[in-house]
Amino acid sequence: MRELLENLDEQREGREYRKEHKEILNDFIHYSRQYKRLKRDIFEVVGKAIKQQKQKRLLA
Repeated sequence: MRELLENLDEQREGREYRKEHKEILNDFIHYSRQYKRLKRDIFEVVGKAIKQQKQKRLLA
């Protein structure tokens, strides 16, 4: 009987561990997507600024 109860506790702990791991993985994926989007946006802004500076130099 004791072994049966211990086995049930282990199964419950395993489910909780997997659930927590899945949540952490989802948080990481969300963070990674936001980071890539932010990085892309920053490079677009910097690229446009550099192009504008080059055009101003050519016109001056």
